[in-house]
Amino acid sequence: MYIRQAIDLLEGLFTCTDENKEVDVNHVQKLIVFAIMWSLGALLEPEDRKKVSDSITSLSLSLSLSLSLSLS
Repeated sequence: MYIRQAIDLLEGLFTCTDENKEVDVNHVQKLIVFAIMWSLGALLEPEDRKKVSDSITSLSLSLSLSLSLSLS
């Protein structure tokens, strides 16, 4: 169910773009993380959502750095 929710979110986000326009890889990665976090967040209590948000925010620098290194 939660995977379906993430896919539905991504489909909604990607249908809003112009079909002839190229989408930046970094933007796609951020949309995927956004959809996954919304889907997983549905399982959590508000306090736990804050903890996950804080963890992701603190890891965002190392995550974006590792993604850029793997894409090079």
